[in-house]
Amino acid sequence: MKQQPAQPGLFIGIDWADQKHDIYIIDLHGKGSHQQLEHSAENIEAWVSDMLKLAGGQPIAIMLEQSRGALIYALMFREDVLLYPINPKQLARYRESYPGVGKNDPTDAMYLARMLHERITTLTAWTPDDENTRLIANLSQQRRKMVDGQTKLRLQLKALLKSYFPLVLELFGKQHQLSLLLSVLCRWPDARKLRRADRRLIRRVVGEHSMRNEEQQNEIIERIRAAQLLTRDDALITPSAMVVKLLVNQIQQAKRPSRSSMPQSPKR
Repeated sequence: MKQQPAQPGLFIGIDWADQKHDIYIIDLHGKGSHQQLEHSAENIEAWVSDMLKLAGGQPIAIMLEQSRGALIYALMFREDVLLYPINPKQLARYRESYPGVGKNDPTDAMYLARMLHERITTLTAWTPDDENTRLIANLSQQRRKMVDGQTKLRLQLKALLKSYFPLVLELFGKQHQLSLLLSVLCRWPDARKLRRADRRLIRRVVGEHSMRNEEQQNEIIERIRAAQLLTRDDALITPSAMVVKLLVNQIQQAKRPSRSSMPQSPKR
């Protein structure tokens, strides 16, 4: 039979943030006090040590919102530290039971501590998944962030090109032409320079991306030469071209790592 954890000596609510954390502590006598903790590994280490001493040999129970973030990562796997992450909606509903009080960090820390103190016998301390499961989950999360970041960069690039250089989107804007579009923009982010570009260089660039049909190349070159500029405003074109080069570089950098270079999730 699984042994139940000892009764906590302190009930702690934390409203966490990037730079500092608001903390409310309730002891076994129901007395509460508020603290602020500046976020750093050293401060958290010292604070946990102080709280365990204050608890007099009993574990400390901590309630905070969500089960991700720097603070909860710093508190995981510590002996005699019981974590109770909750959904923000749970705190909002609890807060609503005390009418007339608005949301602010110190008050939310107090509500978290109070909720924990009141409901401790009905709650189960959070246990993180095993290492392999956490590794797979974190790899998946980071991959999603990278894909989302790439999508945002491409949408930003497309929107900017529409504002001053739509020709390249007409010629090379299909999804499968991304590498060609980036190569063209890397050399000619300014529509005026593309129109004056040497025919042989244009042929070489498009030819490097499997567009080797001479007739097709000629058609592209003629369209470039004949196209009307959307705008001739140098005050718009010059800074836009600078940003396009930056976006192109960011997209290309993110595209370079191959699948084989990514860390592999462990076999079960």
